[in-house]
Amino acid sequence: MEAEVRDRGLYILLIHLPEGREIEVGALGSRPFRRGFYAYVGSALGGLQGRVARHLRRKKRRRWHIDYLLEHAHVKEVLTIPVEAKGEPRLECTLARGLAEGLYTIEGFGSSDCRCKGHLFYCPDFELLRQNCLKAMK
Repeated sequence: MEAEVRDRGLYILLIHLPEGREIEVGALGSRPFRRGFYAYVGSALGGLQGRVARHLRRKKRRRWHIDYLLEHAHVKEVLTIPVEAKGEPRLECTLARGLAEGLYTIEGFGSSDCRCKGHLFYCPDFELLRQNCLKAMK
């Protein structure tokens, strides 16, 4: 049981899209994505390591919005925050609101099961993106 508790948490994928392009994102339809860097906020309350490993795999069945973007982009870095209790409120939404203060939100992306504007954020500069993520994690 203790190992399971440690494997719960939030994560931010820091992603590089080398060229701008239109990407079909499931039910969201075709969306334009600019060349640059993105931060995707997610949670894994039943297996953080497994969820992150899945996102890092190149071959997988598309299940979430992020899967469509990752077919054209690559993860540069993963930031994680352990979460102790399974019943805690939607902490990824709190984290997403923090990122929205300093970054451009991709509306509707990754937030189909909550009321957030989006869980994907854009920045043309990697270091600025990373600093905004670290600030929001505090």
